[in-house]
Amino acid sequence: VVTVMYEPIIVSMNIVAANGKIAPARTQMVGMESIEQQMNAIAKHKLFNDQRQAMNMPVFPINLHAAVMGERGSGKSAFAHVLYEFYRKNGLIGDGMLHIIDASRWLNISESDTPVGEDMTKARNGLLYIENAAAMISTDTRGNNEYAVQALVRQLRDNTHNTTVVLADTMEHLTGLLNTADLKSFIGQTYH
Repeated sequence: VVTVMYEPIIVSMNIVAANGKIAPARTQMVGMESIEQQMNAIAKHKLFNDQRQAMNMPVFPINLHAAVMGERGSGKSAFAHVLYEFYRKNGLIGDGMLHIIDASRWLNISESDTPVGEDMTKARNGLLYIENAAAMISTDTRGNNEYAVQALVRQLRDNTHNTTVVLADTMEHLTGLLNTADLKSFIGQTYH
């Protein structure tokens, strides 16, 4: 039996106890029960992988890229901080920062990946949280919106920054984005 030591995840959310046993997640955010269950599953997967690694056995990757769906004002941006702390304190991401942007920042980019690459670099070993993500497929006067999605897909495919990407928007808009882009294959978690 291998015991893996963890510290509590975040204040008011002790998912993996110090003795290595799984403890139920508890948040102070209303309506987060299903999200707590998903986060508990990720914590269990991480614990399982750590135990396998300690026995020199292969581990199973955890896809942390996520889609966060909710109506305007439902707390998606506040959840970005909860998710970042959860990932960071569990050793799921490195010591990089939480970088929050609005997707409209990428609206009129050319074929260059520069703005996308800059944001991925800022979030290196951390989490890039993209609010209003569906703006990447909105119609604009220059017709360059598809470049933002293509640049993000290239960055995710290469992932030289070791950055976890979280897309956030309403369910309707985010579903539209995921159905029209190659992004869907990169999303491992969906929170709503």
